[in-house]
Amino acid sequence: MIQKRQPHKPAWPGFWDISVGGGALAGETSQAAVARETFEELGLAIDLSEVAPYFMVKFPNGFADEYIVHQDVDLTVLNLQAAEVQAVKWASYDEVMAMVDQDIFFLYQEPMLD
Repeated sequence: MIQKRQPHKPAWPGFWDISVGGGALAGETSQAAVARETFEELGLAIDLSEVAPYFMVKFPNGFADEYIVHQDVDLTVLNLQAAEVQAVKWASYDEVMAMVDQDIFFLYQEPMLD
């Protein structure tokens, strides 16, 4: 599942993106941060308390834990956060790569902070 950023977002407005992103609050585990952000952005409750990150990306001022969640989700029942998310959809790897080529999918080359 990918999500489209709102056109008023300061970073990469209107671009398609991986679903859910954000920072952890002080004292929050990355699992708790992802669960909180997923609920805030999509209205979807998930439990990652027993799940390790799929991989970690390190950058000069920090790191990003990345998770892959395998879960059946009915997109029609999601409650999208209007300030962050314009739309969601299912997309295959090939569809995402085509969106990268069209310059409409955010290509993670450096950390995005917003």
